[in-house]
Amino acid sequence: MTYINESFQQIIEHAIRNLYYAIITDKNGIIISMSDNYLSLLEKKRDEVIGKPVRSIISNSQIYRVIESKKEEIGDLFQMLDGRTMVCNRIPIFIDKEFHGVLTSATFCDLKELEILQEKVIKLERENQFYKEQFSELNEAKFNLESIIGESAYIKNLKNTIIKIAPSELPVLITGKTGTGKEGFANAIHYLSQRKKEKFVKINCAAIPSGLLESELFGYEKGAFSGALQNGKIGKFQVANNGSILLDEIGEMPLELQSKLLRALQEKEIERIGSLTSTKINVRVICATNQDLEELIEKGKFRADLYYRINSVELKIPPLNERLEDIPVLSNYFIKKINQSMGINISGLTEDVLKLFLDYDWKGNIRELENVIERGAIMAGEGFLKMEHFDFFISKVKNKISPQEDTSEKYLKNVKSKIEKEEILKALTMANGNKTKAAKILGLDRSVLYARLKKYNIKP
Repeated sequence: MTYINESFQQIIEHAIRNLYYAIITDKNGIIISMSDNYLSLLEKKRDEVIGKPVRSIISNSQIYRVIESKKEEIGDLFQMLDGRTMVCNRIPIFIDKEFHGVLTSATFCDLKELEILQEKVIKLERENQFYKEQFSELNEAKFNLESIIGESAYIKNLKNTIIKIAPSELPVLITGKTGTGKEGFANAIHYLSQRKKEKFVKINCAAIPSGLLESELFGYEKGAFSGALQNGKIGKFQVANNGSILLDEIGEMPLELQSKLLRALQEKEIERIGSLTSTKINVRVICATNQDLEELIEKGKFRADLYYRINSVELKIPPLNERLEDIPVLSNYFIKKINQSMGINISGLTEDVLKLFLDYDWKGNIRELENVIERGAIMAGEGFLKMEHFDFFISKVKNKISPQEDTSEKYLKNVKSKIEKEEILKALTMANGNKTKAAKILGLDRSVLYARLKKYNIKP
């Protein structure tokens, strides 16, 4: 071994000689070193084996197989001429990418124990496959089109579009205001595609500092920068290989990183930070944003070429105030969900609560609707959700409505009337039905209260 110094060679030789059963051969299968145990097993002296072809010592040796393939063999069962079985690991030796020989280490094994172990491994593999299939089926059920709640014409059209585009490889851009449920549509696209058995990786571009986003997406080599993991790190694109990736809030991606993303999409390859080579990837890209990307392009904050690359198909998710007919079915869905998660028993919404919901503008969209229902459900605990369970929401409606915001006098009048009626009912409850006390609580003249009771047909 002329490629290492003499003292180091002596250390290696000493280590090999003291291994259990070990042989080192050169690239031609000539024995360079053999452990003392192996010499004893073969009943040979060292000078009888060193420099000899391994097959002249062990006639059925499989080391030549590795010399030819240059690939390691781990856990190979090898039967000695005396019938005993060994478990062999054969490792090709490379120095500066040049093949120099093979290191083989071996131990004897009990075939019965090995068979039992093999049976256990097979059983575990079957169980793993079973649970993997079960998990996949659960995910498909959870994220199929039925998970997109809504019966409005707009939602039905979106579902039909997803059915058509999901099996394709087209990149999809999902746009919509915050809280409209963009991620649910992304889930449906993946789980209705040919990649549904593969990974679906999601990353929020707005939640990660811009300086770290590149390493999260593309990974880095060891020592690429200060604080990097010792062995480097693979990025989300490699994790998602053969599957799909959701780039949420794509509009928040730094401009300098957009060019690297564009190259990844065009060339279908990524380059880790600190790497001189590229890695091929096969990923279906889905992007989502609550921003107007065309406006960002005009401001120089988003690349036009990247926009057209990710926008082969655009799904525009409407805000809740443009699909008010979906509020009843959404409310029922959230009530069932809350009942299951909290172990309570809410029956539904009363008509006046539903009417209040239909009159509200829902700036926070379906996420706000779910939060409002959840809080009302906590207040109620069981039965129907009534106006009395939404004091927090009624005051919110009252504060948000103004003549400047509402062009319809009728709309404003109806909302004010609902709030006023609820305040009167609340005061009567606090006063145990006493109208005089209720009027004081409300700060109204008694005659005014009587007029309101008649107006709203309230009979305490």
